[in-house]
This record gives sequence, C-alpha cells and structure tokens, in this order.
Amino acid sequence: SSPIFAYITKMAFFWTAGAVSGATSVALGAFGAHALPHYVPDLDERRSKNWTTAANYHAVHSLATMAAVYSRHPVLSGSLLFSGMLLFSGSLYYNAVTGDKRAGRVAPLGGVM
Repeated sequence: SSPIFAYITKMAFFWTAGAVSGATSVALGAFGAHALPHYVPDLDERRSKNWTTAANYHAVHSLATMAAVYSRHPVLSGSLLFSGMLLFSGSLYYNAVTGDKRAGRVAPLGGVM
C-alpha cells in the first residue's frame, strides 16, 4: 500500500471520529437538558452543570479533532485531542450520573491532553 493511502486513511479516521463525536455531543447535550433529571432523580445543580460542561467541551473538542487533520502532526494531535476529550468529558458525564466525586480526579488528566 502506498504512503499516500495510509495518510488519507489516518486522516479519514480523525475526521469521522470527530464528526461522530460531535453528533454524540449534541445528543448528550439534549439528553442532559431534557431527560437527565427523569433518569437521575437525585440530580443536583452541581451535577447538572457538570453534564452541561461535559457536553460543551465534548462539542468543541469534536470540532478540534476534525481540524487536527490539517495540523503538522495530525495523528499525534488528533490522538491527544480525542483521548483528552474522552477522559475529561467522560469523567464529568460519569460524575453527573453517579455522583461519584472520585471521577473528578480524572478530568484534569483529560484537560492536560
């Protein structure tokens, strides 16, 4: 296989992953705004704000993951952006649903990526 094909395949992965992640962020944001209180009866304002923060950062970093294909090192930047987004937003989503404060310890790790 040619090096150009390998490069295009890697770029298509980050473009697709960013697009699917962006759509997921919109769905999770809508779920948090409309349905989350019905599924998490003990949801308080802090945990609700965590969900909103997670959805906002999820959306922004999904776009950044798509834009990573245009960087000088697209595989490195795309990988760091995507894994950081998963750690940061994922820990906030988890905290909002469970109330487990230990999940907040993971968020800074995602933020540094």
